[in-house]
Amino acid sequence: MKYFVRAFILLSFFQAVAQNHYNLRGIVTDADGLPLAGATVQIVGTLQGIITNDKGEFFLYTSRPKGTLIFSFMGMKTIKHPFQGDTTFKIQMEDDTMVLEGVQLVAKQNINEIDARSKTGNVETIAIKDLKNTPVASLALALQGKTPGMRIINRGELGSKPEIRIRGNSSLRKGDDANQPLFILDGKMISAETFYYLNPEDIKEMKVLKDAVATALYGIKASNGVIEITSKRGGEKTFSYHMQTGFTMPSPLKVQLMNSTEKLALERLLKKEETPGYLYSEEYINRRYSGSELPLRLAEGQRKLDSLRRINTDWHKELTNLQVFQKHDLSFQNGNDNNNYYFSLGYLQQDGQIKGNGLQRLSSRFAIDQNITKNAVATLSMNGAYAKLNTPNGAHFSTEELIYNLNPYETTNSQRLYSYPDRSYADLFNQFSGEKTTKNIGASLSFNWKITSSLDISAVAGLDYSLADDLQITPETAYSEQRSGRAQNALGTLYQSRNTLTNITANTRINYQKTIGKHDFTLGANADNYTTITDNLSVVGHGLYGKIRSVAAIDNSLTGAGKPTIGGRKQTDRNLGFGALTAYTYNNIYNLFGTYKLDASSILPKEKRWNSAWAIGASINFKQYPFLQDSQWINDLDLRASYGHTANAQAISPSLITATFKYLAENYADTRIMTINSLPNKDLKAEQNQITDLGLSATILKTNLQFSIYKRITKDALLSIPIPSSAGFDLQMQNVGILENKGFEVSIRQPIYSNEDYYISWGGNISYNQNKVTNLYGKDRIYTSAEQKIPEYQLGKSTDALYGLNSTGINPITGLPEFITADGRQVDANTALSADDYIYLGMASPPFSGSCNLYFSYKKWELTADFYYTIGGKRSYSSKYIRNTDTARYNAAKAQLTDMWWQVGDENKRYPTPFHSASAIENLSQPNNKNLMSTNFLRFSNLSLRYQLSKEMLQSIGNLRYATIGLTTANIAVWSGYKDSDPETSNIVNPLPPTITLNLNITF
Repeated sequence: MKYFVRAFILLSFFQAVAQNHYNLRGIVTDADGLPLAGATVQIVGTLQGIITNDKGEFFLYTSRPKGTLIFSFMGMKTIKHPFQGDTTFKIQMEDDTMVLEGVQLVAKQNINEIDARSKTGNVETIAIKDLKNTPVASLALALQGKTPGMRIINRGELGSKPEIRIRGNSSLRKGDDANQPLFILDGKMISAETFYYLNPEDIKEMKVLKDAVATALYGIKASNGVIEITSKRGGEKTFSYHMQTGFTMPSPLKVQLMNSTEKLALERLLKKEETPGYLYSEEYINRRYSGSELPLRLAEGQRKLDSLRRINTDWHKELTNLQVFQKHDLSFQNGNDNNNYYFSLGYLQQDGQIKGNGLQRLSSRFAIDQNITKNAVATLSMNGAYAKLNTPNGAHFSTEELIYNLNPYETTNSQRLYSYPDRSYADLFNQFSGEKTTKNIGASLSFNWKITSSLDISAVAGLDYSLADDLQITPETAYSEQRSGRAQNALGTLYQSRNTLTNITANTRINYQKTIGKHDFTLGANADNYTTITDNLSVVGHGLYGKIRSVAAIDNSLTGAGKPTIGGRKQTDRNLGFGALTAYTYNNIYNLFGTYKLDASSILPKEKRWNSAWAIGASINFKQYPFLQDSQWINDLDLRASYGHTANAQAISPSLITATFKYLAENYADTRIMTINSLPNKDLKAEQNQITDLGLSATILKTNLQFSIYKRITKDALLSIPIPSSAGFDLQMQNVGILENKGFEVSIRQPIYSNEDYYISWGGNISYNQNKVTNLYGKDRIYTSAEQKIPEYQLGKSTDALYGLNSTGINPITGLPEFITADGRQVDANTALSADDYIYLGMASPPFSGSCNLYFSYKKWELTADFYYTIGGKRSYSSKYIRNTDTARYNAAKAQLTDMWWQVGDENKRYPTPFHSASAIENLSQPNNKNLMSTNFLRFSNLSLRYQLSKEMLQSIGNLRYATIGLTTANIAVWSGYKDSDPETSNIVNPLPPTITLNLNITF
């Protein structure tokens, strides 16, 4: 933390010595006088510019004593306005009604995006510009660190879904379904898969809604926050091309591995006969042989060891390769006085670590706005994406596993591996081929009708459809098939699944907004319906015929172990809601907002079906007070507060509430057997959230500061817990307790230095989230199985608590760690310990996270650098690559030779003796206070250099309006004291490998 403080002081010093700064501030409104968010404000002749915030405000600093500001927004006339010295602006933009090219019809894409909401609610706008040049396959990964309070974690392999959380987990139930936010695209609900594959080039604006005022309009589905996306529309006739092409380099190893000499020495110490280090050692040969045969055996053993020592295969280099990354995007837009349209096409390719494996994605979007009457406009939007993840050279072991397991004295030509007995190197690969495809298609139709100057009605109907196909074929020649034990005609396995997810949205809203003198009134009401349909089907079959890559290849006549298995599940969830809102503003100083939403969920019991979401908010704009309006050192000072209530029924299936049956594969007397899915709980009810949020927005001495503090209490938290076996089931979903999340979020933007040619600024954010269980309805701890010793949750502790044993260290006599029991006894690792002997060690997830960015421009050059960090997480160091007699055949961490206890008298060792009884295994595998490490890290996320071509250069090239060329390097380095694995994900290889790309942006 001290490094961040020092950096802040240093940057503040640079800012203090900057000379001749002029302050440009103001507010931009639309034709109706309402704040206009997302408008571009730029100083003519420079690269200095900014986007207006949710209140339509902007703040710019320049060393130029005079000049011109240009204000622009899609669908509105561009305005130029001169300035001289410190200047305050109030700009009202007008709709562009030209009959010629360049018309953008005004259509509200997301009808829940109420202007009054942003004045009192916690709504964060993400700068889309920062996402476009980030070379990642998923939009979600590009968002990491872009706004405080939203954590995004890459889970690992190419094509895997990242984890997205807004202000932590809101439920005791783990997983995405219960904790991820709601995704809204142009007013319609979309799946997480659709969101991941959105093309940043198609996005106009993205907002993160965090508190009850911001999310209550969406009701029961928005309890975990909302990510709102607004897509681009048509406008002035332009054709644009964006390219990223480059390479992804292999991630560096987290654990240093042994070379051949070291590994052979370790094998000798472990005394495992199946390993060459012991099999050919003098110790083993002297014990095993005698007489005249002994010298021959010793000589042969030495020759064998010498030959193995001369081989030092670097499996990291052998199994990884330089991977191609490329992304191409085309877009075209146009319009006239009656309609406009936008069309885009995008292609992405990212190779995998094994040659031939990789991801390809094709995406497209089309939108058209049609003027129906003078006061009414309709909008049709369509989007589609196709993604294919190929695995033609599949292995049952991941690349990371093979890198760490294969021995350095083994080669790609080895016909018999020591690490994988009875297999050659070739047997590790081409064991299966896989193909995963995801198809997304969506459409929405919206209608906006301004009945009078104060009254308007809007409606949207949308469809989002996602189809995921997974096909995996293991040929009969594969090692796993040859040793499966099935008959020859039953060899070869096919697995195929097809999962569909359909989201249907229908929403109608009526709004009334009236300004009378200094008073501004807003009233609104809406009715909406959200439907989610999931349909899953899977097949496993054997005895494949020919080269057919479908279910048709399996042998349906097989019985026993080769009999085909078919599974399926279909579920429909419907939410019906009715809502109302009211807002009041006095003299642009005082703002009040209130909303109420009543939702019914089809998955809840009839008597508990209806749940409410409501919120109230207030804010004060102190800058509008007369004594501050002319202040030169305070440009913005806004205080807001909100309180509300929402419900969460996510990830609840009907079988948890109502008796739901399924057929088994077995039958009795020619009758199919049915069984109940789970023990229903008719008293189950939705989780209830109470959310308090306080916020401050200020721009003082040219430094913009945003601060929020929040508290969220989740009552009636749901969890599957053990029940008496007499019920016929082991678990049942119940409302078990109360969960509390609280924290703060801070973001800052500050110019450091500027003159006519240079501009330097910095920004950053930090968020803190602490969660704990405050009530377990009469219990102190909850366990999710009878055998569990570590509690799933404990009263007063974090939901992500890390438990372990209280160790005094490794005994130098026995080589085993010793522990302090709950009653104060000191025992060794062979002692059977109870649940009471486990202690709380800390939080596994870091409570602090944030980012920092630096910006530098010189004339037409721009340089940006981004960093991401987390603080406060803990994890025990991994012993996964510390070998014992059972795992001696694999390569090992280099530190094992020096840091392991080998003989009596070894002190201060990190790893216990490898020679221990089975009774010690459980205790040795548990975390303890002696092997705990901090997972704090700082990642150098992005470094980007761009050059904007001058007007003279554009004219000399051809009919170009705008062009930039640049170089971006992503995931450059990670600094952390935690070396055993990736500190963020615990993966043994960093899941975000370094990538370098060449970027080109052209607009005609």
